[in-house]
Amino acid sequence: MKTTTHNRFAWALALLVCSTFAAAYAQAAIKISAQEARQIAQDAYIYGYPLITMEMTRRVMTNVREPEGTRAPMGHWVRMRTYPTAAFRDVTAPNADTLYTTTWIDVGKEP
Repeated sequence: MKTTTHNRFAWALALLVCSTFAAAYAQAAIKISAQEARQIAQDAYIYGYPLITMEMTRRVMTNVREPEGTRAPMGHWVRMRTYPTAAFRDVTAPNADTLYTTTWIDVGKEP
């Protein structure tokens, strides 16, 4: 499971970097230096990494039918009543001294 998620994440990030590079190159229609290519890839990574990380966190935390423990479906509140242990992996880097209250709200159809 962890390897599959990691592989999907790596492929998604690679696709984002490649598509950003390809789009920038196609629009400019000029040769770019290795330094410029490196800068474009770095910018794509800095922009895309938080988006992918938050999407993976949302999928992990909302992949249940009913609220249970630290997870709940979209639109439901989760209140952690104990501090996270070292085994807690729902969030990338949880604070060890924070009691989390979380909800994921879908505003796709209307705000």
